[in-house]
Amino acid sequence: MPELSPPPCVLVVADPERIGELAGALSEPLPTAVVSRVEVVTSSGGDDTVDLFLAKQPHVVVVTASLESGDALSLVEVLRTMVPRVEVRIVVIGDTDGPIRTALDAAELAPDRFVSRPI
Repeated sequence: MPELSPPPCVLVVADPERIGELAGALSEPLPTAVVSRVEVVTSSGGDDTVDLFLAKQPHVVVVTASLESGDALSLVEVLRTMVPRVEVRIVVIGDTDGPIRTALDAAELAPDRFVSRPI
């Protein structure tokens, strides 16, 4: 029997009231031709986020443009210094109001992808 590899991991970093919405969408079953499931881990952007990133080594980090418990720009900068860019993809989700609503607004964060709100 072939050895099963662990599922891809996605780290969702958002305010506590938005984590459920984002993590729930990522927890939906996927077509088995692609991958059967994704491991979703969450953080509010506080001090434990970097430790969680190191422990889980996610393939993708989804971070909201504004965080109650931290700074998205600083977090992305730190994560980018920890692993080569090709090892992790960073997706930034913009805000409906505030300074980061469009991909142009998010250019300073240098995300691999930008998603505007509402999702």
